[in-house]
Amino acid sequence: MKLETIQAWRALAVLLVVLFHGTLRVAGHYGVAPLWGAFRVGFCGVHLFFVISGFIILFAHAGDVGRPRRLPWYWTRRLVRIYPFYWIILLASGGWRFLVHGPDLREFWLNALFFMKENVLVIPVSWTLRYEVLFYALFSALVLDRRLGAAVAAAWLGLLLAGPWRGGILLHPFNLLFLFGLAAGGLWFGLRRLRPAAGGRVGAACLAAGGILFAATAAALFARPASVATWPRDLPSILGLGAGSLLLVLGSASPAVEGFFARRRLLSLVGDASYAIYLVHGQVERLAFKLVTALDPLWGGAIGSQPGAALVLFFLAASAVGAGLLLHRHVERPLLRRLRRSADALFARGAAWAAAGRPFFRAGWPEWQVEQRAFRHGERGSGDGGGAGP
Repeated sequence: MKLETIQAWRALAVLLVVLFHGTLRVAGHYGVAPLWGAFRVGFCGVHLFFVISGFIILFAHAGDVGRPRRLPWYWTRRLVRIYPFYWIILLASGGWRFLVHGPDLREFWLNALFFMKENVLVIPVSWTLRYEVLFYALFSALVLDRRLGAAVAAAWLGLLLAGPWRGGILLHPFNLLFLFGLAAGGLWFGLRRLRPAAGGRVGAACLAAGGILFAATAAALFARPASVATWPRDLPSILGLGAGSLLLVLGSASPAVEGFFARRRLLSLVGDASYAIYLVHGQVERLAFKLVTALDPLWGGAIGSQPGAALVLFFLAASAVGAGLLLHRHVERPLLRRLRRSADALFARGAAWAAAGRPFFRAGWPEWQVEQRAFRHGERGSGDGGGAGP
């Protein structure tokens, strides 16, 4: 099942991040912030990504909760979605040098497996993925046992809110956004139990309220520029943007809102490709900006004005989005299709063994025979957590 509203928010989130980094690049070189620095708060897209991720994990894996034999299935879906395409971009972006020059295997594996560095993070935005994988691990507790998962979530929330204890990856306040996403997922399922008309009205109201709250929080951040350097740990903005994103996500419970976004095909395409765009936008913007600066003599100082800076920003953003769309269509999507077919074959074999009465496979595998069809057909877009990348 694909939720068009979620795809639209994915598109919005990645566009905000792309424009944020483009703004920093143009302002840093030319001394003029495009569009008067409106996208200095584009980092808000990362908050939206994290809430969407929390929502999608529950949306896609609600049937796995409390079924420990589905844990391999759960991890197969999650790891296939995050790692293979990331490894391709990592190697293409220069990660291969760790294997050839030196070699520096420690640095390579820190980047490749943990999205961390000792000296160089090859894909700078990949830092968000370490929180994504942490969330996958903690959600495993829900798959193992519903009450265990609820206890883990409650303990995690309590530690995150206990100010003096915040720190590191596990207790970083940014993780609150995943819990906002889980809450959104639980509320969404509740809204779907209402009559369609009532659920639709509530969903539309949530969309309006979420848009106001998200925009108001972003405006407050814009009014205090010092927050740009500290935004990942700014608790008031995390709470404001998290609550706003939660409400925006609940807008997908409205059939009218879903119908509106279903007619916005470009948003859906960008949403589908959001993970690819997120991973490559930094490298593409850097190359596109090199082209712009190489042609500086031709501009005659025009980029030092608002119109010129805005044109450069949109050129950078269009280059990044275009490259991400191409990579999604020709690399990411075919790769996922191939890997999903392999996973289908693996789980189909397990279902066959279960039908043959092999004790280890008797419980759980027949259900996965049905689930593997969803894995093949239903993981496009909103049925599949595509990373936080934001």
